[in-house]
Amino acid sequence: VEEPVVVEVEETPVVVEDPVTEPVVEESIVVEETPLVEEPVPVAEEPIVEEPSPVVEEPSPVVEETPVVVEDPVTEPVVEEPVVVEEPVPFVEETPIVVAQEEDSPENIKIEIIEDVPETLFTVPKLVFVVPYRDREENKKVFLENMKTILEDYPPNSYKIIFAHQADNRQFNRGAMKNIGFLYIKHKYPNDYKNMTFVFNDVDTMPIQKGLLNYETTTGNIKHFYGFDYALGGIVSITGSDFETLNGFPNFWAWGFEDNLLYKRSQRAKINVDRTTFYPYKDSNILQIFDGFEKIVNKNEFNRYMQFTTEGLNTIYSITCDHDENTGFLNITNFVTNFAEIPSANTIHDLRNGPKPFDTAIGILFNKPYRRVPKRSMQLF
Repeated sequence: VEEPVVVEVEETPVVVEDPVTEPVVEESIVVEETPLVEEPVPVAEEPIVEEPSPVVEEPSPVVEETPVVVEDPVTEPVVEEPVVVEEPVPFVEETPIVVAQEEDSPENIKIEIIEDVPETLFTVPKLVFVVPYRDREENKKVFLENMKTILEDYPPNSYKIIFAHQADNRQFNRGAMKNIGFLYIKHKYPNDYKNMTFVFNDVDTMPIQKGLLNYETTTGNIKHFYGFDYALGGIVSITGSDFETLNGFPNFWAWGFEDNLLYKRSQRAKINVDRTTFYPYKDSNILQIFDGFEKIVNKNEFNRYMQFTTEGLNTIYSITCDHDENTGFLNITNFVTNFAEIPSANTIHDLRNGPKPFDTAIGILFNKPYRRVPKRSMQLF
């Protein structure tokens, strides 16, 4: 047993003491070390068996003692490889890990996908609140603050709030803003919008506490929660399928009548209007922020209402808008309807004189020539 040991020690002691320990380990691993480990164990390695266990536990003393280092790696080269290489091991392991994270890590690829295609990785919302908006910053702050509480039991990805913001200098077209908000969601979720619940909600109107309103509805059932029973204004829930069937709201310029006509359309289409949970105008369960008594109304728009105009979703063209996912703002900088605004037909109505600015019996007498817009192909977003 001693003769092979002595022969190997004499040939490589000086070389092994320096950095040559690594090649010696490599040679012993490949050829000589496997049989040497098996032979000395049964014969005379009671001391040798005692020595390797501390060698594994205490690598530093083994490296320091020249004779011990020579004998130990010969008998247990495989065991000592991780022990002797403990210092370079972290460097060897760190190098591939860093390369994998920078170049091949699937996590980095996922981050790129999230940035490129955000909507495909999130749940399609069940509820979409469409809020017609212009120059109502304070109302919007109150609305968002209250709706946080109202919707706090809903999963965050189950609903969206869209502020359909008319960002031009024309008279406000509330019906068109609601229609464009719907069309944007239809464009965004073409395979899902029909089964979504659209909640058309004024920015100054909201329940005072959560749990009062069950917003979700089904096809064939329009839920009306607040307002007047002869119109569908205030807070209304309707599926995308039913809203499309009704052709949405009429695109009236200035104030009034789009809610009235939507209700008439639902009656003609025989779609049920559910007022099981309904709070009439000024009910204390609904917070409605006061917005003044004087409203700009347009006689021409009123006459089109009296004639039961069929315009709506299918008569909006050349829409230009962009959506801010963080604020919910759908900034609408351009849109065209079949009937252009006629400012000369505008007048001011004081709500203290009643909600109806014109007498429905003589409304048709105010008829003036309409400024029709030439029909064009529908171009959205």
